[in-house]
Amino acid sequence: MSITDALARHTDSLMAIPGVIGVGEGRVKDQPSIQVLVVRRSTELAARLPSSLEGYPVDIVETGVIEAQPDSR
Repeated sequence: MSITDALARHTDSLMAIPGVIGVGEGRVKDQPSIQVLVVRRSTELAARLPSSLEGYPVDIVETGVIEAQPDSR
């Protein structure tokens, strides 16, 4: 299964976890990974996330709050 297919299959369930604000493709040790973006990393949140999905490692990335920027047009 491609990483794109793995993301399509699991995005909804990952996004349903409180604290998760995004998912995407990334790289860990030069290998494809599934990035899970979180506002704040915690032991409890990390315990709720899988370490891998469909054979791809899951990489938790703490981003802080992400807000839309005003339209500069």
